[in-house]
Amino acid sequence: MRSVFKALARTITQWWQADRIRVAPSEGRLLRIRTGQRVLVLGRMWNVESSDTEQTGVAEPNATQGRVLRIQLRNCDTTDAVQTAILAVTVPSTEASGLARTTAILTTGNGAQSPVSDGDIVFS
Repeated sequence: MRSVFKALARTITQWWQADRIRVAPSEGRLLRIRTGQRVLVLGRMWNVESSDTEQTGVAEPNATQGRVLRIQLRNCDTTDAVQTAILAVTVPSTEASGLARTTAILTTGNGAQSPVSDGDIVFS
């Protein structure tokens, strides 16, 4: 029985010390976008095709380190001139900023860029 408690304590300790993205509750919608979902972003309905993450600021000295979540989007409206877009959600490292502040940029297939906030996302 003692070994079970030790294993449980070790698991809880590892979970508590793990590096997790910490954001304000009001900013969580940008991080909950998943592949296969349909989302309304800035008045357009998009299918979420794929997503991946990458580390930023590793090679650049004095750069803010963090992660970028890149979300590939396809327009649901086939008559619209813009058919694809990438939503890049940047989450700074919690070590640098305490409670992280996410930022997001939507880059459409024609190169236009628009800032996106958590309030600009609606799940369907």
